[in-house]
Amino acid sequence: MDAAGNTSSATHIVKVDTTTTVTFSAGNLTADNIINATEANEGVTLTGQAEAGAQSVVVDWNGVTLPATVAADGSWLVKFPTSAMQASGTTTATVTAVDAYGNTDTDTRDITVDRSTSVTVNPDQAGGDDIVMSTEADAGINLTGMAERGAKVEVIFQGVTRIVTASEQDGSWSANFHSSEINRGTYADGNDNIVNVKATDKAGNVATTTHTLNVDTEVTNFTRTIDSMGDDSVLNNAEALNGLTISGTVEAGATSVDVTFGSFGTFEATISGTTWTVTIPAASIPAGEPLVQLTAVATDALGNISAPHTEMIDIDRIVTPFNREGGTLGGDGILNAVEVAGGLDLAGEGEVGSTVVVTLPTGASQSVVVGGSGNWSVSFSADQLPRGDGSEMEITYAATDIAGNTASFTETVSIDTVAADSPDVTSIIKSTSGAEGLTGVFLDENIDSSFSFHRVGDDGSQAQINLKASSYGTDVARFDGTTVPEGDYLVINHEDNAGNDSATLLITNNTGTSTVDLGNAAFQNFDFTSLDLTLAQTNMTISAEDLIAITGPDNTMTIKGGLDDHITLQDGVVAADQTDAPDGFTLYTLGDGSASVLLDDDIQPTF
Repeated sequence: MDAAGNTSSATHIVKVDTTTTVTFSAGNLTADNIINATEANEGVTLTGQAEAGAQSVVVDWNGVTLPATVAADGSWLVKFPTSAMQASGTTTATVTAVDAYGNTDTDTRDITVDRSTSVTVNPDQAGGDDIVMSTEADAGINLTGMAERGAKVEVIFQGVTRIVTASEQDGSWSANFHSSEINRGTYADGNDNIVNVKATDKAGNVATTTHTLNVDTEVTNFTRTIDSMGDDSVLNNAEALNGLTISGTVEAGATSVDVTFGSFGTFEATISGTTWTVTIPAASIPAGEPLVQLTAVATDALGNISAPHTEMIDIDRIVTPFNREGGTLGGDGILNAVEVAGGLDLAGEGEVGSTVVVTLPTGASQSVVVGGSGNWSVSFSADQLPRGDGSEMEITYAATDIAGNTASFTETVSIDTVAADSPDVTSIIKSTSGAEGLTGVFLDENIDSSFSFHRVGDDGSQAQINLKASSYGTDVARFDGTTVPEGDYLVINHEDNAGNDSATLLITNNTGTSTVDLGNAAFQNFDFTSLDLTLAQTNMTISAEDLIAITGPDNTMTIKGGLDDHITLQDGVVAADQTDAPDGFTLYTLGDGSASVLLDDDIQPTF
């Protein structure tokens, strides 16, 4: 209206805009709507919607305000770097938008960040010492630890993997490894004693750790090194008397080594450092030649028990067999002159390889090694044997086997090399009717069964003469139905208990001169010690060869006769030593001195 009162009107359209809007996009920021470490490392992009033509959109999160990029349609986005995020937990982001007219609006969103997880292995696994020993390995082991609740835990030990889930209540986890999955031996370094653990939490964060779990399921350095059996590895009697000492090695700290010796006992060794020693007492070592099993078992500080060390102990404490065979020496326990002159052969059984030594009291000794047949034999010559008249000879037999065992025994035999007295004829009985000749003789001693009488012909024939019963116990030998004619020979033999013979050859021809041939074959059946020429005038030649053939081992003959006897001693000489010549006799040697004659001094020999 003007001053005049005139009125007029006009219209104008005014737009009123006093509000605007802004929102965060709905839905998960990540698959699980939790930002894990990996996702955080890539940055987090937030989006939303504002009014088209919005002047600005800013987002504030954890005190960091960043402008968003706004599209024409009002959609916006902003990317927060890792450094703008919290380590973990849920915080609120705020978006503020300003539209073209200056109107503002805000929206908020909770954002959860979980950028870490953890996993541990409990200390003192496997019985509390972090060492898997044999019985623990045999039972299998259970490894335990802690992780984020519900985390997936992967446990690797000696190439075997177990995947378990941590408890939702307290995060504890456990993984079992079977006995067959555990390598036996000793592992204190390398991969076989490391437990590798990886935990992945629900957000996908990963944590790893390792744990040293040593494996010692064996007793190491367990050996048997020396024993007291010597180089031959056989326990002989002398060694056994001192007991059997066994030594060896074992790992340091071992608590015991037990040694079992067959059924004879178990013995605990003494351990010093890495050396063990045990002595099996002599009383526990059996006699004879057995094989005994020795078993040693060691236990280490962890309780591991070794595999048994087993060996056979070869025991040889005796020499067997060891004997003399062949029965009683001489057949009667007496060696007579003939047997001594022939030497002495001894034989028996012995342990193969053993050395047998036979010793005589004369000092003579023979040694022989027993061969594969198990028999031994030695021989002593006549000059190694003693002489005597009923004396005793103790023979010592000793054997030493390969193992060093010894055995011995003795044997006593009588020595009787002295012949019975040669019978002396003191008188004769001649037939007074019928066939002429001797029908009996008188001797210088009484007659018993040790005397025998024989008729020997010039042709070498021989017949034994029976005596009348009345002859025995007297000094008169009366022939029973037998006459020894002129020209034949009478042999009177006297045998002692040892079998020594002493024979007298009586020349019966007292009517003429007799020529005596000492080579008569029958004479060799006797051991003559005396030749009686007192009844006959005799011609004869005596050689060493003839004399040796008809005399005993001493090859000596005593000849009685007179001046009418003609004796030729072939290659004979008067002995330089007349000690053995009785009164009225002279000793002559023949040939090389191996035969001798004691000749009546009334006989004058020729040479």
